[in-house]
Amino acid sequence: MGELRKIVAKLAGEQARNMSDHDIHTLGVGYASVQGFASKLLTKALDQKHAAVIKRFSAFKSEDDIRLAWKNARQECAVEGAYWAIATHPMAGEGLFREVFGHIHMLSHLVGASNRAELKRLVDLEQEKETLIQQMNSTRSEMRRGWASRDKELQELRSLLARPQSVGISQPDETEISAFKKAIRHLESQLSSEETRRKSLELKASISLEESRNLRIELGGAKTEIVALKSEIAALENYFNDHETTLRDLDGKAVLYVGGVAKGIKFIRAYVEKTGASFVHHDGGKEQATILLRGLIGRADIVLFPVDFVSHDAANICKTICLQQSKPFFPLPHAGVGSVMRVLSNMEL
Repeated sequence: MGELRKIVAKLAGEQARNMSDHDIHTLGVGYASVQGFASKLLTKALDQKHAAVIKRFSAFKSEDDIRLAWKNARQECAVEGAYWAIATHPMAGEGLFREVFGHIHMLSHLVGASNRAELKRLVDLEQEKETLIQQMNSTRSEMRRGWASRDKELQELRSLLARPQSVGISQPDETEISAFKKAIRHLESQLSSEETRRKSLELKASISLEESRNLRIELGGAKTEIVALKSEIAALENYFNDHETTLRDLDGKAVLYVGGVAKGIKFIRAYVEKTGASFVHHDGGKEQATILLRGLIGRADIVLFPVDFVSHDAANICKTICLQQSKPFFPLPHAGVGSVMRVLSNMEL
């Protein structure tokens, strides 16, 4: 929530300061659903947060390798970065993503059950904390009374020891002095024991308070995570159930895709052609000459290129020619089919 709040603050300004976690989450989901500056900030934040995992997953060239890496991530309880890496991986097809999504869906149920156990533990800790505070307060009161009594006895003993013989009262003999000193040592030992007991109770109370505070933070984070998971699950279920009927109709438009990963092009082509558009691909200068781009852009209605898998030269040519010809072009944050789906689903025709 802290990371998301910083991003929303950049976009929503001062009004984000007083928003609840739920409002921040809702606004963040809204930003994520629309292609633009806000979604780029969110994508960049996720890429930076999970950069190490994305780099590791980028080495996998088949769905079997990705599936095995996901299995390992689940066993290690480190699914966050792996989930994002798979969602943006050019080789992760819809079947694999359905499988991964199913695991996340069931995880949300397990998180809910775990939260109920943590909530019970929190209630028990709160009760224990109250008991410890009462014991500590009682001990302090006893110690205050003990200190007052000890001080009074010590003062009386010191007065007796210091009283001169001239007042007509004999000084205490060695036996009495020894008894007085023994009584003083006993009182000081009692005081030391009570002081040790007090410190022990204060330490237990401090530990209980810290555990209670940490559990409250964890519980709040878990509740927010559940809301986020439910929102994401609902959105993905809607897509998986209805995407054939809600797929945008591009009515014969020509889509030019420049760059990307060779093995992922077939997935992008399949999706684009499902929208009713024609698909043209240029590898961005790897084997095909960039001089061909001007002619391809001239015949295209929409130009797309992934910024992470295209040369600077090809990207600059696309931008320059598209601006000259007033042609819509979209730099994509990733080379996967997900970026293409977001752009083509949300762009204004």
